[in-house]
Amino acid sequence: MLSPGPAKALAVVWSTLATMLKLAILDERERPAAERLERLVRAAWPGIDSAPDDFVGIAAGLRNVREIDLLVVFDLANPRRLGDESVYAGAIVIEAKGVDPQALTLVGEDIRPKYSGKSSRRTLLAQVDEAVRGLLQWRAPYDLGTFFLHGLGWLTEIPGATFDRISPRILGSDAGWDDILRAAAWQNQELYGPPKDGDVRRVRKMFEMLTREREITGRDRARADVLTNSILNRDVLDRLIAERGTKQLSLVGRAGSGKSTTLALLAKHAQAIDGDRVLLLTFHRALCNELEHLVRKVVALPGIVGRSIVVEPMMELLIAALDGLGGEVPRKDDGTVDYPKTQAAFGALRARLLAAGTAVDDVATLKELDPDRYGFDAVMIDEAQDWSDAERDFLRLLYRPEQLVIGNGLEQLIRRQSPCDWSVGVPKASRVNRELGRSLRMGPNVAQFVNAFARAMGMPDWQLKPHGEIAGGRVVVGYGEASADRALFESAFAAARANDAPLGDCLVCVPHSLVPKDRSPKTSVPGDDLRAWGFDVWDACDDAVRASLPESPDSVRIVQYDSARGLEGWVTIALALDKLYEQRLKYPNLSPGDDCTAEDVAKRWLLMALTRAAHMLVVTVDDPASPVAGWLREATAALPAGLVEAAP
Repeated sequence: MLSPGPAKALAVVWSTLATMLKLAILDERERPAAERLERLVRAAWPGIDSAPDDFVGIAAGLRNVREIDLLVVFDLANPRRLGDESVYAGAIVIEAKGVDPQALTLVGEDIRPKYSGKSSRRTLLAQVDEAVRGLLQWRAPYDLGTFFLHGLGWLTEIPGATFDRISPRILGSDAGWDDILRAAAWQNQELYGPPKDGDVRRVRKMFEMLTREREITGRDRARADVLTNSILNRDVLDRLIAERGTKQLSLVGRAGSGKSTTLALLAKHAQAIDGDRVLLLTFHRALCNELEHLVRKVVALPGIVGRSIVVEPMMELLIAALDGLGGEVPRKDDGTVDYPKTQAAFGALRARLLAAGTAVDDVATLKELDPDRYGFDAVMIDEAQDWSDAERDFLRLLYRPEQLVIGNGLEQLIRRQSPCDWSVGVPKASRVNRELGRSLRMGPNVAQFVNAFARAMGMPDWQLKPHGEIAGGRVVVGYGEASADRALFESAFAAARANDAPLGDCLVCVPHSLVPKDRSPKTSVPGDDLRAWGFDVWDACDDAVRASLPESPDSVRIVQYDSARGLEGWVTIALALDKLYEQRLKYPNLSPGDDCTAEDVAKRWLLMALTRAAHMLVVTVDDPASPVAGWLREATAALPAGLVEAAP
């Protein structure tokens, strides 16, 4: 049986009318079409409810892979007849349009929808194909087989005979489930016959992965209550709430100072009190998963996250807007986005629109045509210090500075070595900076250790101030081959359980040297070890895995240091920290004009890694004679005896 919950969207509401027909409502706007499709399946396949080895899943409103109105999958141990053929298994992406004929224009065999009287830039089948491509990209790294993904359009309010010469891939309101299956088979006949290689469960597994939600634990809730109710609400939010919407707001602080939680609280207030739609932007999918998880904890209301409050990667928004405004999205030969070239594309389109004097009107039209995608009253940006100037300026085509709330992490730089300046072009009277001076993540013992480590590296001005209402914390340091020591992991996980934290609250950070290059998808050596020892693992060293969610609350999270910023663990294990230092010395990502050295960059990366821990920090180094090992010893010696423990 499936565990209910979405990968990214609203809380899933499961149909309780059937045993083996699962209806996952991830967005209430798509509920009518999903329930209609469910009725069609039941009518065409009587007895599906009582077939324990058969499975049908309908997901409405997927957002974790582009925007997909409906995804229907079926996996039948008892094949159903379709004319002279037998149907066994399939996966169909459906773009549903509930509009009248006056809102559609025939373009060849395709249809172009109109929104608010204006024609969409994309035809219906273009939207279908984009959704299919997104799902293919998401699916590629997983062991899900190579089955065909069918893509169809469905006009839920218009009979199919309304338009002449329409594509067989576009169905009308009078279509039944058999018609949908025939249209899918017209596109590709893989729908007929037994599944290849006997891989019967492949579409079922995909459905389960796409509709899983990370569980909010008791410790999650308790921690959110402490931070939101007793600290941030009291110390931070009042002025920000008063100024929001009239000035550009900027939150400035070091790791763990509560920037992300403050953004979540502001989003909750904006939606609940002002009725605003809020967009929260961050970098990659792992950060999106964490930020959405945080927002769910803070909002604590079903049906809000994914509709009124949306969390997504910043590059997805910018690339979609680049395409929607008529820019050219740079792509590689395989059709994927060529990200290094996007900066020039953003700048070129912005310059063209401004020179033509059409930027304001074009953006207004884009929002009218796709209000769900772009119609936000407030935009909140996590890790805004690492945006490029081109990305910042392009976002400002879409949203005014007073709509923005910016989270700036001091010295947490990865993509650039000087912080993005969001004050450019915004008068001083129109912006508010709020410094968050205390760490709301780390226990004081962990913060003391990180401060001592910074001093040992020759950075005496780098300082974390633990909050007085957070107590305790443990630090464990191991030298030599401790990174492969089972006892070290088991001791750390036992500490998590002793604090009622699931193993999913444990974060393991690894360097490049522990992720072999010849693996696809990428997996880490510690991940292999943990699996061999019987632990569940979410090994997010591969890009696509980071787009998914851990399989259970006890899946230990593993990421490369490159992807660790913004994440936290109740227990954080920083493996082979000296290898991270060596890597950053070799590849510091410096640009002409950067006022820092490779050593400065490498040291900042070490501090980023050490500030991921909330309660327990475990650090190992491979080379006991390395500079990092020396700084660890010096930091240990500077602290009270016993504060830093030796690895088991």
